Amino acid sequence: MVLFVDNGSTVLIDLLIAQRLFLAVDLQRQRIEQLRQEFCEEQTTLVNEFETERSLICAQHNREINELQDIMYAMDQCFEDRDAEARTEFQSQRDELKNKVRNFDTLVAVF
Repeated sequence: MVLFVDNGSTVLIDLLIAQRLFLAVDLQRQRIEQLRQEFCEEQTTLVNEFETERSLICAQHNREINELQDIMYAMDQCFEDRDAEARTEFQSQRDELKNKVRNFDTLVAVF
């Protein structure tokens, strides 16, 4: 706003307006800088929280993988034990049947 008093007053009013504009721009720059700092702080906090949670999730995942591997190993061992036991039982019954057949053949040959 310019008041038409005389040339000296007009220049003074223009300087006052310019000075107020510079102050307003400076104030906005300060606010922007403050907001930028707050953003950076919040971003750092979020990144730290994310990394912490990620580490916890990865650790839990690794524990679960190890637990599942242990379970699979135990199941394999159980299967191998049962398989060996079944083979042994089969072999025993086979041998027993062979002996019975031999004994029967011997008895039949005697009569």
